[in-house]
Amino acid sequence: MKSTRQLVAGIALAALALAPTALATTAQVQDWGLATDPLATNGRLVNVLTAPGQAPSLVRIPVNRRIAILYDTDEGVAATLGPSVTMRFLPWIFRQEPSSSEVRAALADNSSQRITKVNADDLAREPSATAMADTLRAAVDKKCTTPAGFNTCGAHMASLDELTQTYAQPPWSTRPDPANPGVRLAVAMRMLQRIPSPWGGSYASRIHIYVAPGMSTSIAAGRGPFRTKGRDGKNHFRNYSWAMQALSRGADAWLEMYHFKNNATKTAFTPREWRDVPTAMATFMRERSPKTNPLNKLHFMVAGVGPTEGCGVLLPGVDTNITRTARAAITVIPTPEPVAVIPDSGSPMSCLWKRMQAGPVNQRITANGVGTHRVSGDVATEFGDLWRQFYVMP
Repeated sequence: MKSTRQLVAGIALAALALAPTALATTAQVQDWGLATDPLATNGRLVNVLTAPGQAPSLVRIPVNRRIAILYDTDEGVAATLGPSVTMRFLPWIFRQEPSSSEVRAALADNSSQRITKVNADDLAREPSATAMADTLRAAVDKKCTTPAGFNTCGAHMASLDELTQTYAQPPWSTRPDPANPGVRLAVAMRMLQRIPSPWGGSYASRIHIYVAPGMSTSIAAGRGPFRTKGRDGKNHFRNYSWAMQALSRGADAWLEMYHFKNNATKTAFTPREWRDVPTAMATFMRERSPKTNPLNKLHFMVAGVGPTEGCGVLLPGVDTNITRTARAAITVIPTPEPVAVIPDSGSPMSCLWKRMQAGPVNQRITANGVGTHRVSGDVATEFGDLWRQFYVMP
């Protein structure tokens, strides 16, 4: 039997489908998310978003699957959720484990919205693709019941943290090396695509993969079919071709949009990186896996760091197949109603949200759901405020 929330969501979606021009005022618009199934991929959702920097309007972007992962401490998650009851009850927000998910940081369905984690360096040491597949499958199947009876990985999803240069081949290597972790992972994910999961979809569809900035910026800088060549036409960059195939076979790919050293000191991506990396990753994924729509799989993972001076935003200067695909998914709807826009307050988070919407590719990826990594304090509070403002919810 459907819950009241599901029935309300269904009625609202049906009404919007029957009368697409009869939009509610901003205060009444809700993001219905995936009320029936957080892993649904039926493409029937209609999402209404605000558009900072534009004339008063609403932006409608259909997405196949919306999901957000909060990779934070309880303090950070509590600050992000703030006073919002709506946000706590969204079925497409998940906690990255391990966490205690104490009451102030708990989501409504606490057990089924917690994702376990697999260390990518440990996985790379597995001797074969079959061993990798077995490890990932075991993570999805895992039951993490505490002495108090709480299940801390009830989503039966796993994240792979994180793809680095370990999963790349040397620049001159253009054939798959069976000993390379990236090649083995691509084969493992293909195996998991063929195994149905008892929790829906295949096992591969329940595995999310974090992408380290070293991988994404290398792909953005590289040229040629393998993204290994520099401006001089010589090989300078690692070959991530098979790691990219692994990404395309999983659930979603989470682009870490920040630099870090020793997993401690973080610095912001530059305006050029925010402009180039998302489009480059989407383009390369489509080239390596032509049957995959990368704009359905990519997400931004942000940290609480921003530029030290000003907030430069660069828009794509070249129209490509990916930018045209993204633009085709976005409908701008003029409205006489007042529409809140994200102001440039000079804070790191307001700058991040501006960059996340700089151009059609970034905006389309943002519509899929944004995740956080180690965001806390006032920065987490502001992120939550802007997050709710973008997805139009109290």
